[in-house]
Amino acid sequence: MYEEFYKENIKKLELNYKNDVFYGKYKRYFKTGEIELEGFYRDGLKEGKWISYHQNGNIYSKANYVHDKIEGKSIIYSESGNKKYELNFVNGKKNGEMKEFLENGNLKLVGNYKDDFEEGNWFEYNEETGKIKEKI
Repeated sequence: MYEEFYKENIKKLELNYKNDVFYGKYKRYFKTGEIELEGFYRDGLKEGKWISYHQNGNIYSKANYVHDKIEGKSIIYSESGNKKYELNFVNGKKNGEMKEFLENGNLKLVGNYKDDFEEGNWFEYNEETGKIKEKI
């Protein structure tokens, strides 16, 4: 196991090597000692669930990796812990529906991606009027 520390003797990084490449659990910490990022490496590539955190300890994002590329549903949260974005990835690129949420949890924006590019109609929800408008 390899560990790295900030000059204040607070852990900064914790990881394992196998045959000179990252392998196994990976953890990175803020200067305050709270966890910033955790995940798993296999043969030097990100694999499985990766979670990053805000400094207050709440989850910032959840994503799944396959051979170092983000895959499937990824969720980004606000510092208060509410869902902010929900995106889908295929082979490391945004594909499928994307949703953006207001801090109160209500839907703000919905649209689709194909290979990282916006595609089709996008709709924005106006909280005050309750109306939906097409975003151009």
